[in-house]
Formats: sequence, structure tokens, C-alpha cells
Amino acid sequence: MMQRILEEGCYEFAHRNIPKLLVENNWTCPELVELSKWKEVLPIVIPPGSIAQDSSYTLERGLLDAVRIRNAATHRHLCNNTEIKKMAEQAQGLMSMFGDVSRQNRFLRLSDELSEWDHAVLDPDTKRQKLELVLREISERPVDDMDWTPNSVSLQEVTPVKHVRLDSDEIMGGME
Repeated sequence: MMQRILEEGCYEFAHRNIPKLLVENNWTCPELVELSKWKEVLPIVIPPGSIAQDSSYTLERGLLDAVRIRNAATHRHLCNNTEIKKMAEQAQGLMSMFGDVSRQNRFLRLSDELSEWDHAVLDPDTKRQKLELVLREISERPVDDMDWTPNSVSLQEVTPVKHVRLDSDEIMGGME
């Protein structure tokens, strides 16, 4: 769900700021552009002043975090509540840079609910029902039945992604 919301946010940002690029590459919907492609392209092609950026969290860092979120989802990394909360906060930061208040608020709501999950003195079924309700609200789509079975073994460790900087010729050449 976070991956999908991030893809939609990147696409909408590009649609507002660089629509010509979308047309030139025949990117007609969010699903046609991987988050890793946005990581390569956006820092180079967005017009100056298009993002609200503070010195502590850069566009490059936000997009790298988005790719890590995508990788965790795609490769089905088992993440604990703390890791998911951190991902929601990172996604919230990227949406903040894009000026996407709606998606920023969805990630904030998820982060808040995950914090409450850790501190709530409720039975597991009540906690689960509350989280499912928030996920339905955030997703704006039906939430599939989730497997809530505890699993102590990760399918794969979540590791930091190495940042590789390509020059603009490599990126623009790869977009044709």
C-alpha cells in the first residue's frame, strides 16, 4: 500500500511539474514508472523551486527511502512495527516535499496508528480491528485479508540500498 501511494504521489508530482516528460516517455499512469526510475530522473529534471526541501532531508534521500520501501514490499521483507513506522515517516517526508498534503496526511495517520499500537493497552483483536480500519481509510481501497500470524523469521534482511549517481546523459538515454 505504501509503495502504491508513493508511486501515485511521484506521478502526480511529475504530472504537475514536468508533464512533457510523461508524454515523451508514454508514462500514462503511476504503475508504468518504477520508484527507482523516479529516483534517477526527478533530481535532474524537476524545475528549481518545485519542491519544499529542508537541509536535513533531501529529495535524493527521500527517493532513496521510497526505493527501500518498494524493495521491502516487492521482496516481501518481514518488517517489525518500528521499521514500518519509520517507512511511513520517510514517505510522509517525501510527500511533504512534493506539497502533497493528502498523501502526507495518510502516512502521518499510519505512523500515528502504529505508535498507538505499541502503546495501547487493548486486546490483540481490538488492536487489529483498529489498524485494519486505518489501513482501509488510508488505502481508499479494500484491504485484503492480512496474515496476522507472528513470524520470527524474515524471508530476507532489510539492508540499506547503495546510492549510485548517474550522470544526466545516462539517465536521459535510458528514458527513450
